Amino acid sequence: MAAALANAAFIELLSRRDGKSTGGPEVGNGGVRYPKRLEEVVIPFAMGSLKLEAKARADLAFVTTALKRDRKLKVRVLGCTVHTEAGPVALQRSKAVVAHLNTHGVLRQQCRAEACPPAMIHGLQEHGMSAVRFTVVQSLLFAKRLAFESGTAAVPSKAEPMLLKVIATMVAECL
Repeated sequence: MAAALANAAFIELLSRRDGKSTGGPEVGNGGVRYPKRLEEVVIPFAMGSLKLEAKARADLAFVTTALKRDRKLKVRVLGCTVHTEAGPVALQRSKAVVAHLNTHGVLRQQCRAEACPPAMIHGLQEHGMSAVRFTVVQSLLFAKRLAFESGTAAVPSKAEPMLLKVIATMVAECL
């Protein structure tokens, strides 16, 4: 039942889109929400460098403004490297960006520095990039713990009201 409702809500969301994909909520009737552009920002670094250049600081001004506007917004700051760079450089880059954001008024709990090494495809490492990018952290908190019966993946009947509330919240926020 809950799975069918979730599918119905998802189909409803898709049918109400106006054909323009924003990739995520933006400014609307419900107030300011994170802009999709935040996840499209890439902070460039020179090969092997941890120094923020002028273009990087300019791009970070947008990130700073978005995070200061919405103090509930949280992001993962993902440091990336080219396949020939040392592994620890990725985390050092993300920490440098977090430090910059914190010195410009972004709360510490809004940013989490992480390393994101180049992906492996069929056993081969991709080229990667010397940069830092962002991923918005979204969370839904249940009032009660959602527990499954041992050895089953079926949604418990007690969970259906909680899931219906999540679906209603998602429909309200995404339309």
